[in-house]
Amino acid sequence: MTLKVYRTAVGIVNIILSLLLEHFQFETRCLRRAPSASLVFSSGQGHRREMDAVYCVDAAFTARHEIKSLPACHGARWSAWLRFACARLALRLENIVYALLPLRRGVSFILPGEELGLRLIVPHAALSLLPRIVEAMMEMPPQGEFSGRSLHFTAFREGVGGQPCASSELAGSSVAPLTAERLAERVLFLQDCQSWSLNLFTPLRLTLPAGRKKGGDGVRRFCDPLFFQQETALPHLLSHVRLLPPVMCGQGMRLRAVSLHWEDMRYSRDRRMALGGVVGKIHVAGRPDAETARRLVLGEYLGAGKNGRFGLGFWRIGSPDS
Repeated sequence: MTLKVYRTAVGIVNIILSLLLEHFQFETRCLRRAPSASLVFSSGQGHRREMDAVYCVDAAFTARHEIKSLPACHGARWSAWLRFACARLALRLENIVYALLPLRRGVSFILPGEELGLRLIVPHAALSLLPRIVEAMMEMPPQGEFSGRSLHFTAFREGVGGQPCASSELAGSSVAPLTAERLAERVLFLQDCQSWSLNLFTPLRLTLPAGRKKGGDGVRRFCDPLFFQQETALPHLLSHVRLLPPVMCGQGMRLRAVSLHWEDMRYSRDRRMALGGVVGKIHVAGRPDAETARRLVLGEYLGAGKNGRFGLGFWRIGSPDS
């Protein structure tokens, strides 16, 4: 009897170990770089290095009924929905999504039939998983404003070109990697601009430079509107574009006008977290060099600073009057 119990216990342990090994192998695949393409950038000293391939995919939804309680910045609501769906599939959101961006702000009511978009910045290994994750999102019981009862999934689209993508084609060639070369026309246009504006439309939660962070009282660990009055603010921002290594560029740009304020983001309907950053507009004078222009344009898709999976730290580049 004792030998039979022992053999049964050994069999159960072996099954658990095999499941853990399979999960570990999957997590490793999610983190492995795709071999086909990468973000290429200059190190600032004549060297060029490559980053892991990243992809930009937009998921389109339509509202089934009126949604009226969303805050202006509601990336945390999408993040929570995605995280719960990943958990149902034994996945970790951190391995699936680098950053996300709601393609509209809240504030006004969302009426039945209106479209909502969610931009996802993901590694190659996540592309084939997105249809399963969206299916799990639709099947989940409601836990907030977003659920299968309030939203209907309609389509995936390639995030740069906007072309529709069938779910079965996401892992194929229908989604091209996000590279500076694909955005070359916009980069070259920006290099010819004598003046331009940087519109921080989601809170930018950017840590202060080394040596300027406060102590354990938690005060002023992040760049506030006053910080962006300094000429060193733009180089500091561009050195923190997500998924790109720190490179100093943007020197010589003149900040003509800064209109920023701090905005906190409400994490859920029931509680408020101390999670926020600066929003507003910065008017800049001076033609960006090639590296500065590349990082500014890539930053429109990748964002900068902390909490990218909550939709923080994104901007748009425009004319000074736009």
